[in-house]
Amino acid sequence: MIGVYHLLRNPEAKQRLVDEVDTAWPVLEDQAPGYEDLEKLPFLASVSISSYLIEFAPMTTKTDGGD
Repeated sequence: MIGVYHLLRNPEAKQRLVDEVDTAWPVLEDQAPGYEDLEKLPFLASVSISSYLIEFAPMTTKTDGGD
């Protein structure tokens, strides 16, 4: 969900994603594109990976006071 939040806060990125998905699925009434088609969309992949990392990557902090 955090990825959706960031897309809604950044209209240019949202539009870029919409445009890229529209190229793979131009007519919504047609059958949805398969995984093989969607994985070829570089911006969709970037958004998906970034969203996952923001949501689930462990937060790390330096607590030992050293370098």
